[in-house]
Amino acid sequence: MLQWGLGLVAGGGVAGTIQAGTSLLRLGSTKFTGGLGNNLIASVENGFSAVLSIVALMLPIFIGAIVLYFVVWIWRKLIKQRRQKASV
Repeated sequence: MLQWGLGLVAGGGVAGTIQAGTSLLRLGSTKFTGGLGNNLIASVENGFSAVLSIVALMLPIFIGAIVLYFVVWIWRKLIKQRRQKASV
């Protein structure tokens, strides 16, 4: 129960910080472009969110492949050492 509560509080804090940043960015865009730059900023935000969503989905697979590679690498080294000891 405690970890879920802490997760909600921390997640809400991070989301609030990001939302404040995007709000300030749009405020600056409105100030300097008269609102014409807001469409571009919204498009860039949507693009980044799509890319980061794909990265979030692919990252566990990528990390799993790296771990599997290292397990196989260590396993091969151990087998090679055992064969060298057995031949001596």
